[in-house]
Amino acid sequence: MSFNCQPPPRLKPRDLLRVIAPSGALREWEAFDRGVEIWRQQGYKVDCTDINNRWGYLAGCDSSRRQQLLDAWQDPECCGILCARGGYG
Repeated sequence: MSFNCQPPPRLKPRDLLRVIAPSGALREWEAFDRGVEIWRQQGYKVDCTDINNRWGYLAGCDSSRRQQLLDAWQDPECCGILCARGGYG
């Protein structure tokens, strides 16, 4: 079995990056804001909508977190996906 897998194009300034929260809820907002600012200083547009959801210790219910990923993946203007944090979930 052979797979023809090509890497995506390199990111370049002015590309849109979408931030999603696919696991644990974001708790350290200052550190998050500093990280987003680094991307913006490099010239990227960063969309951070819908990362403030909470469902227990998770960043929203399963369907909400899955939808965040699908929306970012299917957005033709999105050139990269950033995860707000890792964790169990």
